[in-house]
Amino acid sequence: MKIHHIAISVKSLEESVNWYIKHFGFVETHRVKRLNKEIALLELNNTNLEIFQSEESFPAPDYEGDLSEDLKRVGVRHFGINVENLKEKVELFRANGTEIVSEIKPAFYDSFYCFIKDPDGILVELVGNVE
Repeated sequence: MKIHHIAISVKSLEESVNWYIKHFGFVETHRVKRLNKEIALLELNNTNLEIFQSEESFPAPDYEGDLSEDLKRVGVRHFGINVENLKEKVELFRANGTEIVSEIKPAFYDSFYCFIKDPDGILVELVGNVE
């Protein structure tokens, strides 16, 4: 068994699809409209990201963007993406105006991590080496 996909809801499907493709190399594999939702499925190295845009979407509570508060709430909190050179990737995000939520820190496993926010403020953990 393996995880089939991670699902996120966004304000703008096009903006989010383009952001994940540009910054991580995802490939869009499917797109469908059902009822009042448009859904895109992106794939990266056998991992799927399902992105929803609903006509009735509403913003997440403010605390969801605050890493220290958000991790206290029960539920799925973020997802992590492994990157080759974490320092380099963080600098690219910083130069592109992406909000950097935390500085690079050692992980409890053999790696380093940093949190950023996607265009909708969804927390994304970048995991990788710093050299």
